[in-house]
Amino acid sequence: MIFQRCLLLAIVIAISSCRSAPRVNPLAAEDLRSPDISTLPPELRADIVVAIDTSRSAAAASMIDVDGDGLIGVNTEFEQTPVPLRPTTESSSDADDTILAAELASVAQMLDAVRDHDIRVALVAFAGNMDPVLRVQSGPPAGNAWIVRPLGLDPIALADGLHSIYAAGPEGATDFSAAINQSRAILCSADANQPPLDRQRRLLLVTDGVPSLPHGRGDVIDAGDNADAIDAARKAASCGIRIDIVIFGPMAIANPKITRDVAGTARGRTFSVLGPRTLRSALLQALSEP
Repeated sequence: MIFQRCLLLAIVIAISSCRSAPRVNPLAAEDLRSPDISTLPPELRADIVVAIDTSRSAAAASMIDVDGDGLIGVNTEFEQTPVPLRPTTESSSDADDTILAAELASVAQMLDAVRDHDIRVALVAFAGNMDPVLRVQSGPPAGNAWIVRPLGLDPIALADGLHSIYAAGPEGATDFSAAINQSRAILCSADANQPPLDRQRRLLLVTDGVPSLPHGRGDVIDAGDNADAIDAARKAASCGIRIDIVIFGPMAIANPKITRDVAGTARGRTFSVLGPRTLRSALLQALSEP
């Protein structure tokens, strides 16, 4: 797809120090080009994991012309599940204007804003492997989240990582606990370089939904899913990780209690946003808070 090339080029330009290539920005919407109101403190030192929700619902339209082709994708299918505001089969008529595409574009611009700070970044993708017939957990829950790029400073590696998430596309349900546990392994593992006391450990979890696996059906919220997410957040907090959850899309209207509970367990908070510029600003605002 044309956007696959454009998004990768835009991400590379946005987060690398190379300025020889022409500046191509597929993010045509004005709210994506506008300057951020959030600023990062110059003294910020942090190791950050950005965990990106790639579940099936992220295939829905973001209602933004992300690829700048002059057409705004709309949802072509809609099936309401028993959970209010959680569609599972809606898909954007423009595959390059999805919620996932908007999330990745906003994360790329956030990475551009932090590159001059003493910050290392890792990328994690998460969803929930679900049996296509029974719609329950398929395989070990640990496989619901995976490291896309380890903790580091290489902007090209991060750009490639974002592109690989886009290329894989959205699929499956949503397992917060797997994302948090994988992020904790990156930031707190015994073989990792332990940061000094003044270096923060942060998890930015970007999602369009709420936990729906590993317990029960992947299209229904179960108490066990929520309990696992809170337990994972508690373990992350015990090794000094702050968790901020940025929820983007229709579910943001509901401002789900579970996202607030998970973030609050690890000294963070939830940012409910509807537009890409707000999403980008929320990511920066989360990092600007101590």
